[in-house]
Amino acid sequence: MEKHPLEFVSLTSAKQIRSRELRRRAKTFPGRSIDIRYLVRRGGKEIGLLWYMVFPHDKFLKVHEMYLLKQYRGRGIGPHLIKHAEQLATDHACHGLTLSAVPLDRRIHIGRLCAWYEKQGFVESDRERHIFNRFLAQAPLTTRPEESTLEKPQ
Repeated sequence: MEKHPLEFVSLTSAKQIRSRELRRRAKTFPGRSIDIRYLVRRGGKEIGLLWYMVFPHDKFLKVHEMYLLKQYRGRGIGPHLIKHAEQLATDHACHGLTLSAVPLDRRIHIGRLCAWYEKQGFVESDRERHIFNRFLAQAPLTTRPEESTLEKPQ
């Protein structure tokens, strides 16, 4: 990782984003009350977006989207984004994280992406392909994420 730390800026509107590519991605946010969105910056430069959904009843934080501009991929930033998600899950008293492995770039093979999530400590659901879960140690598990009311991938 480069010398500048990551900065996570809470987003309330796509208008907060200067990057045309990131602003275009931000327009897909539906803006529901369960959505938590961040602009990721490093050294004052916008480098990515994070979109989480907190399902308080199920006690899981769904990582809906982790997106980095192409020039920042493969630089060791991803694990720091996962740590941010873990901290947010802990702050919301969630039992774990859940996500759908969906390549956001056509050049990224789904198998490579799934292997990366496994390297980050996620385990693929035995009920649904490409759904990954990571349980946090601070709380007992009462509901499996794939059995909860989390939205299914489209």
